[in-house]
Amino acid sequence: MRSLLDLKDGHVPENSKEDLKKCSGEELKNCLICQLFGVGAKEGSEEFNRTRLVFRDAYPTDDTLGWWNSSEEIVEGTEVKGENVINRITSAANPRFMERVPAGSKFEGEIILSIYEGDDEEKLKNKLKEGIELLKDSYIGGSGSRGYGKVELKITSTEEKNADDYSK
Repeated sequence: MRSLLDLKDGHVPENSKEDLKKCSGEELKNCLICQLFGVGAKEGSEEFNRTRLVFRDAYPTDDTLGWWNSSEEIVEGTEVKGENVINRITSAANPRFMERVPAGSKFEGEIILSIYEGDDEEKLKNKLKEGIELLKDSYIGGSGSRGYGKVELKITSTEEKNADDYSK
């Protein structure tokens, strides 16, 4: 998600030999991507940005586990898909097999967004939503250009807590 936001907001250089844009000074304080994902402190520098996002592991739903367990083609949550690579010069076929999570599998996970004093909560939430939308139109993992890794993210609930919730 961070890579997609960096790309959209122009933090990725056109020349692959250049480094990613590194924010500093006022720009670091105002960069929503840096605020969401954090920037590590450099030795001898007081510039840093704590991360505000936590992505918890996503586990398959009970329905998905039931489907996987009842299918002979799905082993431990993955299926094997046969593909063919065709040499465009010789037309020779070269079969290969890819292991992947079956389409239609559902997972439940959790994203935590921490808001600190002085943060613009609405802007941070909107930037996170933007990242989710970018991810939905992209892919995770390899072979995305062949249709693998498409994800759909649905926010089914939100919960807000403040400092008092942790003082009990």
